[in-house]
Amino acid sequence: MTAAGGEPQDPQAPVVLALVAARNEAERVAATVTAIRGLPGVAEVLVVSDGSTDATAANALDAGAHC
Repeated sequence: MTAAGGEPQDPQAPVVLALVAARNEAERVAATVTAIRGLPGVAEVLVVSDGSTDATAANALDAGAHC
């Protein structure tokens, strides 16, 4: 099993789904997703872009998150 960053993961370690609420955070969301994906144990990042009118969802997807 590997973490989102592709690093081998301890099979006994907990696997984490990180949930990020972001509304109109296009300028910041990619850096946030990248940082979270680099944390040990984080398998996936899910960004909830609730009603954003900017490129929040697109930028989150480009950074490797699910939306």
